[in-house]
Amino acid sequence: MTVLVAGAGEQVDTQLSYRATDPYAVVIAFADENVEWVVGRDLVADGLCRSAGIGDVRIGPDPTDETGTLIELSSPGGTASLRVDSDVLADFLRQTTELVPVGTESHCLDLDLMIAQLVDSKVS
Repeated sequence: MTVLVAGAGEQVDTQLSYRATDPYAVVIAFADENVEWVVGRDLVADGLCRSAGIGDVRIGPDPTDETGTLIELSSPGGTASLRVDSDVLADFLRQTTELVPVGTESHCLDLDLMIAQLVDSKVS
């Protein structure tokens, strides 16, 4: 998928991904920068309809173009404002809910494995 840097018109190769093993999260990866942002699937869904998010990730409808959604990502290194076609984003979210319906995410989590990984990381 290609997104536009809002205001600059520059295109950025971006990939959205979703794994049922991490059912609450969506990954936004920027190929050229080798950077990934992990954001909540519910935040992305909320951002399609209205302004959502606080802090480092904010998502909402593009006020200048009803066909777009703006994603703002902030870090100590700077801020990126991106524009994504809302239909593409909605289709991606629809595909995630086909894999893991909203409200059933906890059924996909292996809590024993997560606890074991946390314990192992504390021991190392």
